[in-house]
Amino acid sequence: MTASELKTRANALMNRLNELGFMKDGQPMVIDQAFELVAAEEGYRNQHVLRTKLDANNPDSEAAAQLDWHSIVACQGWDAESQLTHAMGFIVDQGQMTDFLAYAEKAAADENAFGDTVSAEEISELLSSMGYSLATSDFGKPYWQFECEASVDFADEAAAWEDAWEDAQNRMAQKLGENSAVWAARHPRARFDILRSARLTPYKAGECCSECGRELDLDGWHSLCVDCAGSTENQETDHAARQAADEAYEAYDFGATVVSANGWETCTGWETWTRTVFLENSAPGESSIRVRFTVRVNDGIVTSMAAY
Repeated sequence: MTASELKTRANALMNRLNELGFMKDGQPMVIDQAFELVAAEEGYRNQHVLRTKLDANNPDSEAAAQLDWHSIVACQGWDAESQLTHAMGFIVDQGQMTDFLAYAEKAAADENAFGDTVSAEEISELLSSMGYSLATSDFGKPYWQFECEASVDFADEAAAWEDAWEDAQNRMAQKLGENSAVWAARHPRARFDILRSARLTPYKAGECCSECGRELDLDGWHSLCVDCAGSTENQETDHAARQAADEAYEAYDFGATVVSANGWETCTGWETWTRTVFLENSAPGESSIRVRFTVRVNDGIVTSMAAY
């Protein structure tokens, strides 16, 4: 049922019941009461729950709602625990706990079907095959590297690989268009298998440079070979886009103090710029909050920005 079909059905119901003489408090039925009757017929508590369901079935509304949700989360500075609290509050308020329980039981069964969690050895081997590597800083501490980006120092290699694994998952979630909550809900083995099959390569084997037609190799970037990417025109485009992304980053309100940030990542013709940002945690003794900040640039002008 669409919103238009709901209105048509409610109008028909209202007109028919008024013709038959049904009244409430001596007054004929109005459209709002008809909406409530249709909602009850469909098994919903009220028309607002029904309308929410209709909006959820609209892909455009769903996508817009996800973007608005990420914006609210960033502005309020809600961490994962706060987001869960609000989500559970909504489920209880909407009377959907029974449905949610059924979903949770199925999700648990699906997770158990995957077997054991992923070992540290499997993760490090996968990350290495994807292009991640460990290096040692001037202070004798390990840190990870991937393409043009590098992390902060860590106490040991295990901690460095663990953070690299988080970074790889954040990149993959973004590549798939999933928000962090949806990605984190997956079983660890499921996430591992997705990264192993999809990888993070910005182009496929055999893909050619969009300008000269030469097959791309590991030095390719933005669907361009290394020579074309280094041309004066493309360098100027890169510089203008990066400058716009830098200005957007400086102006953006993260809702908390920025502790540090990694370098920019871009692999879509300089149109999308993303970086990992670490925010101060208001909870004493807790580690900083990690978010991904994305800016979209068109002809040197920022068209959107968001942190999630």
